Amino acid sequence: MSLLLPNGTEAPAVMSREEASRDPTLKPELYHSEVSSADRVVRVTDADLQSLAPILSSLSFDLVRTFLVVARSGSERRAAEAMCLTQPAISQRISRLERLVGVPLFERVRGGKLRLTAAGFSFYELAEDLIDRLKLASLAMRAEMTGERSTLVIATGPTIASYVLPYLLQALESSDELAVSLRIASHWEIASLVERGEVDVGITSEPVRNPRILARPIFEERILVVSSPKHPGSVQGGGDALGCWPLALPGPSTRTRRVVDEWALAHGIELKVLVEATSHDVLKRFAMSGRGLAVTVYSAVRHELQSGTLASLSMPPDFPEIQPLYVLVRRFRPLTRPLSLFLNIVETGSWLQWYQGTQ
Repeated sequence: MSLLLPNGTEAPAVMSREEASRDPTLKPELYHSEVSSADRVVRVTDADLQSLAPILSSLSFDLVRTFLVVARSGSERRAAEAMCLTQPAISQRISRLERLVGVPLFERVRGGKLRLTAAGFSFYELAEDLIDRLKLASLAMRAEMTGERSTLVIATGPTIASYVLPYLLQALESSDELAVSLRIASHWEIASLVERGEVDVGITSEPVRNPRILARPIFEERILVVSSPKHPGSVQGGGDALGCWPLALPGPSTRTRRVVDEWALAHGIELKVLVEATSHDVLKRFAMSGRGLAVTVYSAVRHELQSGTLASLSMPPDFPEIQPLYVLVRRFRPLTRPLSLFLNIVETGSWLQWYQGTQ
């Protein structure tokens, strides 16, 4: 399946809004383990369970945990130290597990280190998923017994956390049973946290190229060039204004900066960068000071635009105005109640009534 960004460029792990609306694998109920790597629905039948009985009856938590520790450490000796066991005990557990599944899971490489085989990689994903499910089931049962609120853990960047996430959280406030824990991180950290299962969901403006992560567009942010209404650039507008005046731009590692740099290069415009900042508060304050122009996003400056504190410059039609925001969920992640509530709000777009109501 071709995965396209809204501008038509290919990005393997993300879909355009039109494709997303047609793809049944993006429905909230299919974010959990019933989605296979080929995005097909797979259901376990009684016959499947019967065929797996010999393995399931002998597969213990200790075997799975030992496998994961050895796989992560790459050494039976280090695994033995971590688990406070002898190295022969670790070797026996791995041998027993390999007999159960019927294929080698590790191969020895230089220096006596262990490396996962192709079958080992497949089993590693399944083992991680199994531990995730046991952990989530334990948390769910504890919450049921103690009356604790369920917690949704979200990872996102500072700009989205400040200017977009509050409206998503406002839509979640209707559930008294749900608490939200927020982790501020860079784009690469967000994707890594989602992949490792340390957070339930990530929100980012960066495309994600990871087959273990499902990414879907939820919102189209607008990239703007702004200035003080008193600055000459506010009436000049156009691409030429970017080459005439001092600029405050997002940092080089951001998607906003990259697309603006690429656009300027394609048009032969030399940008006079005076300030680089990851904080859009810094960018807009530079523009408000009247010292030059700033490239920012609409959600960060919309109140200033409404009050007349900032002015938005008119840009050419090919200026990269649209920047999608994506929700990231790890493929095969169990669909907990908090995650189900969140994905339902994202799927229906109900949170946008709060966002749009303040425009």
